[in-house]
Amino acid sequence: MPATLQGDGLVLLSVLFASAGYVFGGRSSSRIGQWPATAWSIAVGALAFAPFTIPEAVGFDWTVPSLFELSALAFLVLLVTIVGYALWFHALGEAGAAAVAPLQFLQPVVGIVVAVSLLGEALSLNTLISGAFIIFGVWLARRA
Repeated sequence: MPATLQGDGLVLLSVLFASAGYVFGGRSSSRIGQWPATAWSIAVGALAFAPFTIPEAVGFDWTVPSLFELSALAFLVLLVTIVGYALWFHALGEAGAAAVAPLQFLQPVVGIVVAVSLLGEALSLNTLISGAFIIFGVWLARRA
């Protein structure tokens, strides 16, 4: 699929909104605490995405989910979203966005490590080189 100007615009918008969220999260976490900052962040994000998700939900086939699906949803909501954001905002509030934000770029590397070690995924030379560049970039950004 070829790159489009619309896709580039969406990536740019996501970077801008993520940056604003980091600044808001760090400042509000140090002022009102990590849990209220997390709650506000999730609420504002839900409201921002509501116009896109509600129309999709109306036409969705809502069958009864399995126990596995409910467990996966609970894991994503409770641990990944709520606890993850609370820890992230705590780190932003304590150390500041400039010091903590580059660590987010390690997510693909951690994902690859998990995929290789737990799921038996193959590790290509391109992936290994890309991971090395990511780690070097994070190291360089944290050093500055």
